[in-house]
Amino acid sequence: MTGRFFRSALPTSSIILLCASLVPLSGCASAPPATGLVQPAHVAARYAAVGWEGDALWVAVEADDGKCRLLRVGEDGRPAGRSEAPCPDWIEITLEGDLLLGSQGGGRVHDREGALIADAVLAWQSRQSFIAAVNDDVRWKTAGQEILVPEVGDIVAVALLPGGDEALAVRRGEEADELVRVRMDPLGQTKLSSLEGRFAGWDLAPDGEEAVVIVNREGTLDAAIVSATRPALNWIPGEGLPQTMPRWAPRGYKVSFIVEGYRDAIRSVHVPTAATQHVAPGTSIGSYDWHQDGERIAVITRSLLSGDAVEIYSFRGEHVRTALEPESRFEGEAVVLSDGKSVLVQPRAIRYGQRYSVVIVESPDRFDAELSALANSKDIGIVFSDDAESAIESIREIAWIDSEAIILYFSGSCDELSRQIPDEVSRVIDSIGRDCRLGVRIGTSGTDALSNAVRGRDER
Repeated sequence: MTGRFFRSALPTSSIILLCASLVPLSGCASAPPATGLVQPAHVAARYAAVGWEGDALWVAVEADDGKCRLLRVGEDGRPAGRSEAPCPDWIEITLEGDLLLGSQGGGRVHDREGALIADAVLAWQSRQSFIAAVNDDVRWKTAGQEILVPEVGDIVAVALLPGGDEALAVRRGEEADELVRVRMDPLGQTKLSSLEGRFAGWDLAPDGEEAVVIVNREGTLDAAIVSATRPALNWIPGEGLPQTMPRWAPRGYKVSFIVEGYRDAIRSVHVPTAATQHVAPGTSIGSYDWHQDGERIAVITRSLLSGDAVEIYSFRGEHVRTALEPESRFEGEAVVLSDGKSVLVQPRAIRYGQRYSVVIVESPDRFDAELSALANSKDIGIVFSDDAESAIESIREIAWIDSEAIILYFSGSCDELSRQIPDEVSRVIDSIGRDCRLGVRIGTSGTDALSNAVRGRDER
């Protein structure tokens, strides 16, 4: 998209105090050796970002160490990958065919072989037109000119407008942020609209005339359309739920954003008529991207029960296909317990008169493929909960659960466990395979220790 920008605060300082000194853009065009394309040995379950290239997809896959690699999933469904770090929040193909990897605090642009074109990018239009941070400075390059921006302390976001010699910026105000338009030559700025709250994200229309912006108004995240040419702010009727990750559709004069709830949805709004469409995968949404035709949306779906997947939907909410399947899934039936917040995955087959071990996974934050494999092979129950005591209270009356084989799986280490463990819990296993009550290691990992604990129970 022309004039792509980055949705976060700039590092230090103010586009208002632009100075007209011409400075070489050293540091923005460094190019380390290309990493090249490699076939990934393993596809992790966590997807960080997705972006279209024609009918193929680029997907950022987060590994266990928190770093990402990029996969290009072609029309034939085959992934090819390359090493990449850190993880981006979104992926876009630039006008020159480079990869723009956007992230909070600034993004990066790489060529197709992996060489770095520009780092710490704040706004990008092309290799000849962008704004980037270099050391403690911010530099604006366009049309053969470069200007140094020494102070940007009160600027929280910036976007290049078509042509590259003007920018749209959000400036921090005392009570509310405000939108300003900045020109490069002659240097100057024009105040546009107050946002009536604190800026929380935006996206620019393809023609640069308007932007969809998310504003935090006293704790509520609302969406609005703002003009890039005059003071004008129009609120989009909300649904009483937080709205995040705004996008302007490639065509059709539609905007979209994620409506966060028990199950997330992508809400698309036709700006002239306020007509809406929803894409509701039935789970949480990690990221999404519009296809260039404006008819399809690639969605990263996130589930503790089946892992991450990349799904393709029509803008009307119809499922088209699955681009990347989840790594694995829990095979048992999932039910919500009586406390209303804990989820129990039951064993695949419950036999009359038999009692089963249950593992309480407290405060889970991502899908665990090894845990699902253990549950599927051992026929145990798994409870996901942010409150172990509440979960225990809910499972107390379930007849098939062995009350002497309730195991707490603690995501941290035993050393971090400072609170009282409920008496009903027979074992406490940490993430590195230790039994916190015995003070000994019983496995090479948390799931290995769980397997040993369950097997010990089965062998009694």
